[in-house]
Order: sequence, then structure tokens, then C-alpha cells
Amino acid sequence: MARRICIVFVDGLGIGDPSPETNPLVGASTGVLALYREELPRKALPRGGMAVGIDACLGVEGIPQSATGQTTLLTGVNGARLVGRHLPGFPNRTLRRLLFERSLLRIARQMGLRAAFVNAYTRLTNSESFEDLLPRVSATTMACLSAGQAFRTLEDLREGRAVYQDFTNEELRERGFHVPLWSPDTAGRILAEISAELELCLYEFFRTDRVGHKGDLERAKQVIAELEEFVDSLLSHIDFREQTVLVVSDHGNIEDLATPTHTRNLAFAAAWGWGAEELVSACSSLEDVHPAILRSLAGNDGFRAGQLGREISP
Repeated sequence: MARRICIVFVDGLGIGDPSPETNPLVGASTGVLALYREELPRKALPRGGMAVGIDACLGVEGIPQSATGQTTLLTGVNGARLVGRHLPGFPNRTLRRLLFERSLLRIARQMGLRAAFVNAYTRLTNSESFEDLLPRVSATTMACLSAGQAFRTLEDLREGRAVYQDFTNEELRERGFHVPLWSPDTAGRILAEISAELELCLYEFFRTDRVGHKGDLERAKQVIAELEEFVDSLLSHIDFREQTVLVVSDHGNIEDLATPTHTRNLAFAAAWGWGAEELVSACSSLEDVHPAILRSLAGNDGFRAGQLGREISP
């Protein structure tokens, strides 16, 4: 039986205190993302999930940032140590090269697996020159490029082959794009249907990080409520006999709205389905996620013996 993993990458979701004044996760309806410091090192979640905290500081002084944290997640190499600091925003030349050579999507495709970044883009990125594009390419976009994958468009979204970073599509409609308005429940079902056609499915959600920087508790509660409904719907439409859902973050932010920056809290990781407990138990740092996913995928038919070690060795 083919093994499959659906990764929901959530930007800026950490593990904080259960303080309702500063943590919008407190009191969330489904509880599928609720893990607090006092519950560490691990917690059982609804629908048979298991959650743990993972180190985002990576042994480097300073506050964890997106470019280095996401690169570490997607390559298994400590990006912050590689460049000597936590780098915000878009990956620099060194990190882009690392992503191009070692991203999860690239390696999965080299293994002969169906792997894709399934976020919808509002325009065809390849309409720009590659040189102009690179300085503002996200880690996930670079991972997509590294795999030689075509970018999914709004036409793919309309046909149910892609999901936008705002999975309700409300933001797109406000900008004048003609796309359907989805409930979080509908979007979760569609992502489940897309992931059923892939061995490795990667989806990115970053509104958590955006709203975390704004410090608006009521807005943050709304974002968390929608995200939990989305994840819960995804879980309800997944066949756990052959698929794992992994929800993972790169650093803390939204869990502590008293802090306008990112936090040094542990990042969030949770898994459901076959091999879920084994997968998250192998992850104590952002560096561990990449090799843990590849080990989980290693049971797929046609996987070449010994390939895993060659692909992930520095």
C-alpha cells in the first residue's frame, strides 16, 4: 500500500501559555491545534492526533525567522547556522541554493513519487525573468521550482486542483478575482481530495503570522477558528489507513500577542494517521522534520534501497 503525507505548513504558530488575554488558541472550538507549554513534551489531540513542540531557535542567538526556519524545515539543514543568523523574509542566495538542491519536493520527485506544492498563485511566476524573481521568492516557492513543478494557478483553484493561502478565497474576491467563496470546511475537503492523488502534498498557510504581528486578539481568534475548522475538515476526509496529515510551523508568533515580534517558543508539530506518533516523536527540532518525512515515505513501492541516506547526506 502506498504511503502518503499531506503537510500543512502554518507560519508563526508556536506553543505558549494558556492565557486567554494573549493566546487566541485558548477556547478554540475543535482543539486540533491546542498545545500549551504546561502540556509538553507531547499531547494527544482530537481525531487520534499527537502534538509536540519543536525547537525553532536552532542553537543560534536571536529570534527565529521565516527564511531560515522554513529552509530548515524543507531541507533538514540548519539554515540559521549556515548563514550565521536568523534571516527574515525571503531566503538569500545561500538558502536558495540549499533549497534547490535538497528540498523535500525535489527529493520526493527524485524518488519517483508524486509530490507537489498545491498553493494557487495569482499570476504565472514564470512570466517574469528568473533573475528578477529570485530575490523575492519564498522558501516554498523555491522548493516548487527545485522540483521542476509547474505553479498552480487560479484556474487550477476553480477546478479544485489548488488551494489559495487564504483558503476561503475571500481575499482574492476582494481583489477582484473571479473565484468561488469557500467555507473552511469546503477548503479542507478539497485539500484532502488533492492530496489523495499525491504521495507528498505541501500546502502553506501564513495568515497566522500576519495577524500575529498585528496583535489584534479578536481577529487572531477568527483566524485560528477558521484554521481549526479547515484542518478538522481535512482530517475528516483523509483515509488514515494509508495517509498521514502533518501540521507543522516554523516559529512562534500568534500564540503570544503581547509580543509584536516572533517568539522563542517551541514551534508546533502534530500528526494524524498511519505512523503519526512515530513521525512526531522523531522531531525535536526543525532540522528533524525533513528526514522524518523521508523515512516515512521510504516504504513506498519502487523506493530504491539506500537512496534515502544518499539524498539527505550533507
